[in-house]
Parts: sequence; C-alpha cells; structure tokens
Amino acid sequence: MTKKRATVISLANQKGGVGKTTATVNLADYFARRGKRVLIIDLDAQGHVAKAFGKQPTNALWNIMAADLEIHHVKVEARPGLEIIASSKKNASLPMYLATEYKDRVNFALSAVFTPFIEKEGYDYVFIDTPPAIGVLQTSAVVMSDYIIVPILPKRYALEGLADMIATYAQVTRMPELSTPPVFFGVLVTQFDRVLRTTKEMLQNAGDMLKNPSLILPPIPIDANIEKGCDVGQTIFEFAPNSPAAIGIDIDNVGKSHNSMGKLGGYLHIGEIIEAL
Repeated sequence: MTKKRATVISLANQKGGVGKTTATVNLADYFARRGKRVLIIDLDAQGHVAKAFGKQPTNALWNIMAADLEIHHVKVEARPGLEIIASSKKNASLPMYLATEYKDRVNFALSAVFTPFIEKEGYDYVFIDTPPAIGVLQTSAVVMSDYIIVPILPKRYALEGLADMIATYAQVTRMPELSTPPVFFGVLVTQFDRVLRTTKEMLQNAGDMLKNPSLILPPIPIDANIEKGCDVGQTIFEFAPNSPAAIGIDIDNVGKSHNSMGKLGGYLHIGEIIEAL
C-alpha cells in the first residue's frame, strides 16, 4: 500500500504577534503526541520556533536554501517524532537571495527543496511558520501547502491582516502553473475572550469578509499558561494540558461544535478537526 503523502499546513498572516508560532508548535506537538511524524519549517527570522521548544535558533533554513546543505544534516529533533528546521536573523536576507537564484520560479523555491525530502522521509504532517510580511517566503509557503490557517487576534485592526492574507491566497490560487491550489482552512482566533464586545464584533466582521462564517475555526481562549509555557520552552500540552488553551472552554449547548472533551476551542479542537480531514 502506498503511504499517504504528508499534509502540509501553513500558519500565515501579514501581521506579527497574532499567535502564528504558538499555533504552529502546539499543533505540531498535538500530532507528535499521537504518534505522528511531524516537521516544522520556520521561515521567520526571529527564530521563535526553536525557542518555543527550549532550543537555540540556528541558520538551518539559510544553510538549506542558500548553502545547499542537506536537510537531514541540519534538522533538529525537538520532541520524539517532531523535528524542526530552525531559523535565525540570517534568514532576513533569504528572500533577496531566492529572488535572484530562482527568478520567475521563486514562488516554488520551498516546494523544490523540501517536497522531495518530505516525501522520502514519510512525514505525516508538516507545519510552516511564515514570516509576518507579504513576500517571497510567505507566498512560497502558501504555494507548497495543502491548507492555510490564518491566526488573528480578536481586535478591530485584525481584519486588515486578514484582508491582506485573503488577497495573497487569491493570487496563489490563480497561478496557472499550480495544479492543486491550497485550501483556505480557516481563521483561528487566538486570545479569545467571549465576554468582550469587540471580540463578538470582530468575529461577525471576519465572517462577513470571508462570506462564509464556517471558516471561523473554534477559538483559542485567552490563557496565561501559553506565555508561561513558552518562557520555559514547553508547549501548552506539556505545561498546562488541562488549561483552556489546550482543551477549550465550557459551552452551554454541546453539539457538533464540541471537541472530545465536550468543550469549545483550544488546540485540542483544532488538532481534531485537522485529524479528521
């Protein structure tokens, strides 16, 4: 039987500080804990993926894309079954290099380098943490992906980043050379506080912008445990596995919207939706 190819998911938004890296590492950890083989590719020059696992940022991505080092020489095991391609400040100059090296094929640069390795190694899931900017790396990540998740904060100005991301996604889907465009999986609201009126307004406006309210994924509740866990290099499932950010919040009407813990949201809920694809 031929092994199913890896599911590639990009976490993308042109705005920074919206929870892309947090979502990336926690979703990756969710699947690794279930015995899946997972790879994270960090495209952000801040190198926060490595730090989130208590590791040091490295020039791994630069060395793969620009120095032609083999991927298996620079990838790092962050957790059992979970490997990362770390990034660093050196990565800031990578878009210019790729634009020069790949020219009109620059949007396929990541695919050309990583897809053969991913298929050979037999990963189940690949998560890409994209930089908070429109450009070569983000577009190349979207092109390489099967699904796109857009994390946003429940704030009024969050819709600007969502609008930019929708435009980037639309541009990618129109590429004639892309045989299978990615699927817009949904918008992931992080730091969700259901009490605040601005949160409700933003969710309504985001649903209107997408013209499909079902694309608003179960939210990640606001939870201080996320930051506390990051400070000690632990995911939410390691630091506070029973916290709201991990397993969601109680809801009044338990129906199709609940996760396996009978709650709404949390990284458990998002992981289960992805797992059911």
